[in-house]
Amino acid sequence: MFLASPAVDESGRLSNEARVNPPYHLSPSAQARAQTRYIFDRYKEGLQELGSSVNDIVQVEQWI
Repeated sequence: MFLASPAVDESGRLSNEARVNPPYHLSPSAQARAQTRYIFDRYKEGLQELGSSVNDIVQVEQWI
């Protein structure tokens, strides 16, 4: 199985849950961390529906 996802909501915009609040909103590392957390939370839900989990992920490639 191959998974790929940007941190966007149903409208195609950056999800509020993936946004960083001030004063860290200008930090690229804080943005990457928040977006990654959002994506993996979505993966957890989707993988559970398929009878799998994030513990079964073999390789992760992330581009910033």
